[in-house]
Amino acid sequence: MQQEGELVRLEQVIGKLLESHQALQRRCQELETSLREREQACGELEQQVAQLAGERSQVADRVQNLLSRIDRWQEDNDQPRSAMHDDGGQGTLFALSS
Repeated sequence: MQQEGELVRLEQVIGKLLESHQALQRRCQELETSLREREQACGELEQQVAQLAGERSQVADRVQNLLSRIDRWQEDNDQPRSAMHDDGGQGTLFALSS
């Protein structure tokens, strides 16, 4: 009778171990699925970061080009005026036509 009781107990322990093992396998599969989804999301985010970095670089180049054009325009307007066009510091707003 003692052996019968030990066999029943052994069956119960093995049953619990198998249930625990199956639960762990399911959890492992869930985690692997979650990992794959996160890796895919990370890949998409890395692509988005690369795209935004490229756009940022293009915008920076365009801004630099505009600033250079403004600098050239200011340099052109800062050129000393010739004696024939001396406006006495008044500018062209009050210039008389000849």
